[in-house]
Amino acid sequence: MKMTRDRVRLQRKALDAGGLMTYIQDISQHASELTLRSKRAKDGQSDACVASLDTLADQLLRGELAAVQLRYRRDGESYCDTLMTATNGYRLVSMKEP
Repeated sequence: MKMTRDRVRLQRKALDAGGLMTYIQDISQHASELTLRSKRAKDGQSDACVASLDTLADQLLRGELAAVQLRYRRDGESYCDTLMTATNGYRLVSMKEP
């Protein structure tokens, strides 16, 4: 299969609590059409959505969520990001959708 310049771009990054807050602030200022889905840490159940980015930050910092998926548009492009709790903070996987 031939890969083109238009291929999906995937980025991975480790975040500490400060990096998490910077990421959430950036999303709140620059993203549109935001949709949030979460997976609770205590039972692994998925929720339809998180009420807000502020709620998301609080729940992640308190360890209530295991993972959150954020779908949004920025600068005319669509993205799907996943935030997951990790041993020493958080892991961010960000994908620019085709």
